[in-house]
Amino acid sequence: MKVIVGLFLVLGLIGAGVWFSGALSMDVEGQVKAFNEGVKPGMGWEAVLEVSPSKKVSYWMDMDWRLPIDLDPEQHKARLAGASATAFRFSYAFSAEDQYWVEFDDKGKVVQVTPKRTLKDLPGATGY
Repeated sequence: MKVIVGLFLVLGLIGAGVWFSGALSMDVEGQVKAFNEGVKPGMGWEAVLEVSPSKKVSYWMDMDWRLPIDLDPEQHKARLAGASATAFRFSYAFSAEDQYWVEFDDKGKVVQVTPKRTLKDLPGATGY
């Protein structure tokens, strides 16, 4: 009997954690729609962050994109003001299927928004 009560208590705590974390109320479609409507070529990088915050940035160096790193807005601002300003891009992942790159020039203006390749883009993919 104590095992059953303990099991229900643990399951209740897990359920409460999921409920209060907001995981059940995530509106991925709404986030993607706001992102697609709000981010346009020519926008500055700070305006893009107001539309949809990003946590990752990747810089163009030596003819290739570097691995995404954590975005520190103050450090990023200093980098753009310095002599080492390069093109860069923000990484967005709203779900496993809705992922984008927002690419900027060395002045910090949006050049283009491109979808990332995901599993659904593989030949013969019918969903997962």
